[in-house]
Amino acid sequence: MKTCLRCTRDLDATSDFGKDARKPDGRRPYCKQCARELTAEYRKDESYRNRERKFSRDYNNLHKAERRAYRLKYETDPAVRENIRAKGRIWGSNHREKGLFYGAKGRAKKEGCAFNLDPEDIRIPEVCPILGIKLVRGNGRVVEASPSVDRIVPSLGYVKGNIQIISFKANTIKSNATLDEIEKVAAFLRKAGRS
Repeated sequence: MKTCLRCTRDLDATSDFGKDARKPDGRRPYCKQCARELTAEYRKDESYRNRERKFSRDYNNLHKAERRAYRLKYETDPAVRENIRAKGRIWGSNHREKGLFYGAKGRAKKEGCAFNLDPEDIRIPEVCPILGIKLVRGNGRVVEASPSVDRIVPSLGYVKGNIQIISFKANTIKSNATLDEIEKVAAFLRKAGRS
């Protein structure tokens, strides 16, 4: 147990505090929740934003030629492009939960829906809880048995308590259909003699 210096709560040192090798116990002095709040407050400060913009402009100006050459090489040399993609596939196979987390985060930003998940909220089960099929990662592409993040109630967004990890096939079937719509499809298929 460890006490957070900001909220003074006694929390689990290993799961509720970030790592910091400079500290005697190897953990940050603030819990993860307080650290997120402090960072958000700090980033709202105009001087921080101005400093970040200036750093970004300076970095881009300094490395413009290198970045242009790298991009040109990526676009014209298939071997370079395949090498970069292969590295991405290796990262994806080693960090499956993080891949799902960042994918959900990107979709939430694109769709403008709520998002408050942490990487620890994504845990891939062995089998799909809906279809009972073993969840596997496709070889560089999504397959029916690939794990995917499902919003239980789509309108609530990617928030804690509203997500589950199911197969891509189950997620596609479920999509944003209502229970009534799914039951109508099931009734139609039974009537048509499909099993």
